[in-house]
Amino acid sequence: MLGGVYAVNELPTTWITLCTFFLALFLGFAKRRAELAELISISGNSQRPVLARYTLPYLDSLLNSFIHRQCWKNPTLIITVPMVYIAIMQYKLLVLSRKGGEEPERIILYDRQIQFWIILWLATYLWVVNGTVHLFKSF
Repeated sequence: MLGGVYAVNELPTTWITLCTFFLALFLGFAKRRAELAELISISGNSQRPVLARYTLPYLDSLLNSFIHRQCWKNPTLIITVPMVYIAIMQYKLLVLSRKGGEEPERIILYDRQIQFWIILWLATYLWVVNGTVHLFKSF
């Protein structure tokens, strides 16, 4: 993310940095949860030693904690939060129903709902950041 921001001759904002950080943590915990659930369902226990340190309820609680994060550059970007929330909840649904999670890139490449929300988020983000859109006062 930082390389991309610097490549277009910009400085990273708090909003994009925090959101990228939290998204990376969310995806990492979702991947760990999917792997643990798969190993438990196959063998009844985990095979990798690191997975013994986790339980499904604990990883579920970590996944749930990320839906409460809000951060922004232009206060108008708050309108993108529902789009991100819906995409993350769709991803979480797929992880919890064991249809993915170990390969987040595969889900993003093939799930049309997530693709729709990512594209809508990107278009809205670019519209707000590159336009003169200010729906809320800065604090």
